[in-house]
Amino acid sequence: ATGTGKTKTLQVLAESLSYRLFSPKAGDVVVLKEPKSNERLVKRIILKAPNRFFVKSDNIGWSGLIHKKTILGRVILI
Repeated sequence: ATGTGKTKTLQVLAESLSYRLFSPKAGDVVVLKEPKSNERLVKRIILKAPNRFFVKSDNIGWSGLIHKKTILGRVILI
């Protein structure tokens, strides 16, 4: 992560093909579109329920329950 103050930029490489074939699972690090702000966030899937996932940051930050369609892809390189 780079940046100063409260704004930080994280550069990641993500892919979306695998989630068309397989369902995301607990432990996966994903890029998602935050429902209210449309901001792209990097989160870890903690719990999985049918079509819903509880995600959390590895650091302090936003966490919550999301729908599968908000997941843009699986992080493959940070």
